Amino acid sequence: MKKIFLSILAAVAMPAAYAQFKCATDEVNNARIKQNPQIQVDMDRFNAEFDLYMKAMAKSNLAKTTAFGDTMHIPIVFHIIHNYESENVPDTIVYQTVAQMNLMYNSLQPDTIDVITPFKKYLGKGNILFHLAQLDPNGNPTNGITRRISHLYKQGTDQAKLDGWPNNKYMNIWVVNTFDASHSGAAAYAYRPQAAAGIPFYDGVISLASYLNTDNTMSHEVGHSLNLSHVWGNTNSAGVACGDDNVDDTPPTMGHNPVGCVPSALYDVTCATNYIKNGIDYPDTVNAQNVMDYTYCSKMFTQLQMARCRATLNATTAGRNNLWSAANLTATGILNTRTDLKPIADFSASKLWSVLGVVLPININFKNQSWRDTITNVQWSFSNAASISSSTGSTVANLFNSPGWVSIKLVANANSGKDSIIKNRYVYIADTAAIESANYLQRFNNADTNSFPCINYFENSYKWEYVNMVGYDDNNCIRYNNFDTRTGNAARIGKPEFDYDDFFTPGFDFTNVPSSAPLTMSFYSSGAYRNTAQADVLDVYATKNWGITWTKLPAGSLTNNSISNNGLRTTAFTPTAANQWQLQTLDLSGYKGSNHVYFRFRYSPSVDNTDLGAGNHFYLDNLRISQFPLGVDATQLTGQQAIVAPNPASQTAYITLVGLNYQTVHIQLVDITGSIVATLQVPVQEDKKVVAIPVAHLAKGMYMVRIQSSTFNQADKLIIQ
Repeated sequence: MKKIFLSILAAVAMPAAYAQFKCATDEVNNARIKQNPQIQVDMDRFNAEFDLYMKAMAKSNLAKTTAFGDTMHIPIVFHIIHNYESENVPDTIVYQTVAQMNLMYNSLQPDTIDVITPFKKYLGKGNILFHLAQLDPNGNPTNGITRRISHLYKQGTDQAKLDGWPNNKYMNIWVVNTFDASHSGAAAYAYRPQAAAGIPFYDGVISLASYLNTDNTMSHEVGHSLNLSHVWGNTNSAGVACGDDNVDDTPPTMGHNPVGCVPSALYDVTCATNYIKNGIDYPDTVNAQNVMDYTYCSKMFTQLQMARCRATLNATTAGRNNLWSAANLTATGILNTRTDLKPIADFSASKLWSVLGVVLPININFKNQSWRDTITNVQWSFSNAASISSSTGSTVANLFNSPGWVSIKLVANANSGKDSIIKNRYVYIADTAAIESANYLQRFNNADTNSFPCINYFENSYKWEYVNMVGYDDNNCIRYNNFDTRTGNAARIGKPEFDYDDFFTPGFDFTNVPSSAPLTMSFYSSGAYRNTAQADVLDVYATKNWGITWTKLPAGSLTNNSISNNGLRTTAFTPTAANQWQLQTLDLSGYKGSNHVYFRFRYSPSVDNTDLGAGNHFYLDNLRISQFPLGVDATQLTGQQAIVAPNPASQTAYITLVGLNYQTVHIQLVDITGSIVATLQVPVQEDKKVVAIPVAHLAKGMYMVRIQSSTFNQADKLIIQ
């Protein structure tokens, strides 16, 4: 797979094994232009403004100098979209990235000495400085960094551009772990002002965390945001054909795949021989050291590239001219003396569900994630007084000794002050006491639901929740909340695709289930589409080793019509009749003989490409785990009974015997000719016993089942199909 690369790496020779790198900026910009005709109008307006400013610069000869006039101060904000993994970069990495940008946009980096002679006089000093915001849009102090837990941390696209600040006041930069499949291998991309004008909520740079402070990655992307093209033009294909970026002092080039500072790249004249533009004889050597090329030796912008950036910052399109206005510098506080801000307390857990550690040491590790200041020490406290190995360390291992929900508090102390955070009902510790499976029914209408914890991993509105307004046969059930009331622009960001949430069952004991008895899980479900393109999934898993590994049940995935059985509903769906529910049955025979079996229900929502934020609600009720045939409610069986089920049968018929304990029961299966095709003698010791009768080998048709004991006599019809 080719890596999509949007920057230039360090100025060193790289191994030949590296693949060609490409940039996604042109793809995303061209796609937006096709989707929105208004962008062409914005583009025409921008080009008119841009040309006027460039002509003014040319007339005053400013574009041909090595420095420009007034400093343009640009407020920026970094939004870290994370799940406490490597993408949750420390503040220092952000600070270093901004510092590197300021060096590059002003030709102050030490390695400008290595710029080859033909281009030394074209070094561009833009007099553009980037500053992390000190005031947020509400006027509150900030260090110009926000952090947001999200399922989109590994699905970086425009959807991941959460919490964006006004694009005419701040340059937004989002940081993620990886991109989704549609941007496979991407490192970053940005919108040019022409496209950004029509989609201000997407305006800015989105980058992988691994490319922050990596040579000039961010300088490259910000260059796109300030209307710079790749040196070979507006395509993502370097090394294909000679092209032009409409900048006079960057000679035409094919661009270079990632190569080091070697003569074949630095002195390449393939496209630049006898290059004269507007009466000026520019170097015949291509500008392979340019930040907007793909080489591994970026060291410079040119004078006219910086002129284009400044012209862009003087245009009204996408509000670029307001970024550095005096009023905005005051509003964002970027020229104020920076003051120390108190820390922001935060922590993470290695998992949010576990079992009591009294059985075996399944610890949960809690990690201090506090930021915005150097943390001197932290204090932990747990609502159930759980034992911890350290009270002040950055990471603690906790061995819980009582079941249930646990709330956790962290106090973070720093030189500039302290902050605290409480995460209520943050982790759940399952009891090791197992439930006998004889005929368990959960209707989600009593306190026992506390044993069915719902885990909302990304702390958003898409989650499992108990409701008391609807159910299969009462007004109680469990629901996956999947209906987003947002529409239009608001719904374009933060859709739940790639999200997932779980609810867990208590542990079950299947050690006494007879080998001849069926063992099933069943429940009623009800759901609907919001758009037929959606493809939500419910996966049911089991574990018999305390959650160390989880295995999906056979046929344990509900999709399409199985999960959205009520078709298309554009409003929030609520079932109103019994026929809107469908029975789901899963085979648990593989868990006979096992104890402490826990189940996990994982719902994964999907979205479509419309302006609707999400799908529709999904409901689940009457969760039953039973060793009796489907349709037999053992809790209601009294007296002496014999129930044949299922009926019709195709593989196995089960006879549930009730109240015939301490007797021998005789069972005969008779066909329509009166011939006996099967005979069983069953000693019964328990009050309720299930007898299996294989029928797959028998001819289809009607049979009579005779059941007799010393105190009982019954005959039933059985259809085999």
